[in-house]
Amino acid sequence: MAGEFEIFRSRHNANHYVAVSAADKSTNATRVRTSQNLSIFTSIADDGTHHLGFDPVAAKAAINRERRIRLIYPCPNVWRR
Repeated sequence: MAGEFEIFRSRHNANHYVAVSAADKSTNATRVRTSQNLSIFTSIADDGTHHLGFDPVAAKAAINRERRIRLIYPCPNVWRR
């Protein structure tokens, strides 16, 4: 499914970026979009090709991996004691 990724940049670390699928309406995606620590940087078409410094396949894998981790450990502060 062709779509788009929204790329956000950290306001405190110029080397930190976060990619969110434009179609993603999850709580996590909403938090990224409304974060005081991130600002919208650019958007990249999800056309299946690699772009300079951005791999849509790797981005989707990372997003899915993060979702699985959140399902297994819904409250990460519990195990960080």
